[in-house]
Amino acid sequence: MNFTKSLLAAAAAAVIGLSAATPAKALTTWDFSTGSIFTINSASSFNFNSGGINLTATGGTFAGNLTFTPGTLLQAFTGLGVCSPGDGFIECPQVDSIGPDEYMRLELPTSNWLPVELVVDFVSELLVSGDDIIVAGAQDAAPASAGDLDILLEGKIMDIGTSLGGLRYGLDLSSGSIGYKYIFLFNDSDNNDGYSVRSFTGQLEQAVPEPNGLATFGLAATLFALAVRRHCARTA
Repeated sequence: MNFTKSLLAAAAAAVIGLSAATPAKALTTWDFSTGSIFTINSASSFNFNSGGINLTATGGTFAGNLTFTPGTLLQAFTGLGVCSPGDGFIECPQVDSIGPDEYMRLELPTSNWLPVELVVDFVSELLVSGDDIIVAGAQDAAPASAGDLDILLEGKIMDIGTSLGGLRYGLDLSSGSIGYKYIFLFNDSDNNDGYSVRSFTGQLEQAVPEPNGLATFGLAATLFALAVRRHCARTA
């Protein structure tokens, strides 16, 4: 192999090495259902693991000025709900607005997770008002004001969601390009209806190339340029 071909081979190897160091983005789904209608759990928080990646769910009640009060979560076959004082057996498996307004917070491992889909269950089609939902992203575990929340989706679940059969709906959150550490789910003064949170799907935002990756790309470009110049000089 002559020197010019050696330069081209080295440049190609550097580019291949850079590509191999940048893995494709993969989706991660966390399922919150107990998997059985006979199993019910309650706790102040739940940790879920999917493919070695942890997500923590907490929740409680909030006031209009976003004063958060931690509460108890209930996990059932339909997913997660917030069980506030005075809630009955229908309200506990839901994020609802009977009594105080309730919220749920999903904490992701890092601050660069792109929300993709939320699946909710136990959505009642019998209520004329429809079940409303507010989904927001944040970098702060306790946003001080509405300005600290990015509203990702808002409206009546049956209007903005895709029916998955029965009382289950999928909500598409993939239109944004900003990563978050926290996803907040609200039910704010909505005629006493609610929803269970069955699953959440996120995608780790593509990382910016490391400095050594950029250096590798620069080396490849330099080697390629040298090879071209040497070839042109030999054929001139």
